[in-house]
Amino acid sequence: MELTGDEDTLLVFMDECGDHSAGKADRDFPLLLLAFVLVERRRYAAEVIPAVGRLKLDFWPHEGVNLHSRDIRKQLGDFSQFHHAPDRLRLMQAITELIHIAPFELIISCFHKNSAEPDSTHLPYHEALQHGLRLISKRAKLLDKISVTLIAEARGKREDRELVAWLAAHESADTDIPIRWVIRAKRDNVAGLQVADLCAYPAARHIIKPSAANPAFDVVRKHLVGWIENKKGGDV
Repeated sequence: MELTGDEDTLLVFMDECGDHSAGKADRDFPLLLLAFVLVERRRYAAEVIPAVGRLKLDFWPHEGVNLHSRDIRKQLGDFSQFHHAPDRLRLMQAITELIHIAPFELIISCFHKNSAEPDSTHLPYHEALQHGLRLISKRAKLLDKISVTLIAEARGKREDRELVAWLAAHESADTDIPIRWVIRAKRDNVAGLQVADLCAYPAARHIIKPSAANPAFDVVRKHLVGWIENKKGGDV
């Protein structure tokens, strides 16, 4: 479903970090985290999209670069030019400023796999999503919105079909505001999905090592309006 021009609709961009399988947990990254970026359509068009475009044009001759946290950290693809420390620092400062000033709110929903038994009735992705949708619904009502359009990145044909089926079965029971879904590929270069991606990893690292220095999360934290952690396969 495509976006409408309805200003009473809250835009939400979702990104995931971690392992969404129901199997054994990764010892080094034993969680699945969903980051939801909430932004008013007017401010998304007037502020977020132009700011993301300006950042890209400061470093590349076009805006076709996808700001992907993993590629940035590992200096892959379009980010391979940032091996030199001063260049890398300049890029990270620009990204930090982008996240700092962007007009969005953030909801984090995390499923701790190391404390949940593998169980087909408690899939990490569905559990994290279910709790996230409830918080989004409550926040949208507080902001006097009458509906939500949630944009998620495509995860694969089978995964996308399963997601659509799960939503059809659970949405009316878990939320009290209409939520419309849009699934877009990474190649579509959606600015809001990239902002969500840049928030997800720092939040996950904070959960794994809460006492470690985490400057990126210090910036992300200021946007938080909701945080939920599922620690026992269904219990919060």
